[in-house]
Amino acid sequence: MHHWLAEGCRLEAAQELDPGEDIEVATLTEEELRAAVSSGEIRHALVLTALHRVFDLRQELGADA
Repeated sequence: MHHWLAEGCRLEAAQELDPGEDIEVATLTEEELRAAVSSGEIRHALVLTALHRVFDLRQELGADA
């Protein structure tokens, strides 16, 4: 399993998925993302574990103010 954090990105084109792929792209601020986790809107266990790691790393690096 791989997780990717892309910062400073813009959605510029439609996806070109392969057959069987199901990928949702959403652009959220960190505040919106944390609210979606808190409200239960985002509840997939693999997504939550990836986000937990991202938030931890950002805090360790001093990027989480």
